[in-house]
Amino acid sequence: MSCSKKARVLSVDSGRIVVQPMSDALCPSCVGQGVCRAMTGRARAHQSEIEIPLSAPIDVSPGAIVSLTVLESSMRQWTVRAYAAPLIALLGMIAIGAMLQWPEALVALVAWLLAMGVFRVVTRHARIEIQVRT
Repeated sequence: MSCSKKARVLSVDSGRIVVQPMSDALCPSCVGQGVCRAMTGRARAHQSEIEIPLSAPIDVSPGAIVSLTVLESSMRQWTVRAYAAPLIALLGMIAIGAMLQWPEALVALVAWLLAMGVFRVVTRHARIEIQVRT
């Protein structure tokens, strides 16, 4: 299932497009999985604007209405990266702490901090492919 949302184009540069999602009903992916909120590009200072890098030139002008689509494969890849890496870090730290016989509270704290750090790094550098269609 892909995620699709209508948006109004605010500006277009050679390497990016800035859009403002229109307030319409949630797509099936948002209703079923709640994935759009995490994956619609990089939020700008104004929360209702999204900056999307372009891989190819696009022929739209400010004010035009476009359709933003995130494919299921892209959502799946992002989800695996966002949750598998921190889980592996968390379980690995617990195993290391148990082998070194650290106090449980210390193991829990270090494992949590490590997992949160890994989550932040992985999600910050993850790329989600968004198709912009006129």
